[in-house]
Amino acid sequence: MGFTANNKVRRFANSGSTWSARTIQPIAQGDGAGFSTDTDTAFTIDGQEDGGTWGWLNQKYTNSGNSWSDKASITTGRSNPGAYSISEGSGYCVGSGTANQENEKYSASGNSWTSRTVLPTARNTVASCALAGDKGYVMGGQGPLDTNEQYSESGNSWATKTVLNTATQQFAGFPIGTDSAHIAGGWTTASSAISEVYSQTGNNWSAASALNTTRYGHGGFST
Repeated sequence: MGFTANNKVRRFANSGSTWSARTIQPIAQGDGAGFSTDTDTAFTIDGQEDGGTWGWLNQKYTNSGNSWSDKASITTGRSNPGAYSISEGSGYCVGSGTANQENEKYSASGNSWTSRTVLPTARNTVASCALAGDKGYVMGGQGPLDTNEQYSESGNSWATKTVLNTATQQFAGFPIGTDSAHIAGGWTTASSAISEVYSQTGNNWSAASALNTTRYGHGGFST
């Protein structure tokens, strides 16, 4: 049958710890990435459509209107990339299912993409997030890898940072506050429940409480 993408959308309410259905995506995407450029909008980028075709997709969701709209396609078709938003009004898509180094920035106001300095280590199935001081992080990747690289938006440059304690791929990464990144689960030599926290100021990793259930290929977010 080949690859089958899913277009279902669910919203989580932290206060009630509940999920609710929202308007489905116009075009189903799988193995893509996403970022939010402000408090009301989110973008789902690239990935695979039904049948496994790379879509070059960029679909915008507006929370207040519970609606979707098509936006400028990403320049490089890819699957399993990383994505994050450093500053309001823009987002980044990095890496690829072909394990490439592409790094592209999207401007919401201009509805356009521009190429930025490439990722030093070509990889996919990464975890990624943004932290304070205009920094974005791309962690781990297929191998699995323990690589941790930091992107500076103002300098358009990359720096190598302290590697993960455990080489991991297909895992979730999300910010906790403005200085810490949390990674959870993923594939090491098998499905794992690993949970680690990175401190930007200390440039170090520490263990956190393990997940209740081992998993990989999942997502994560902070509220």
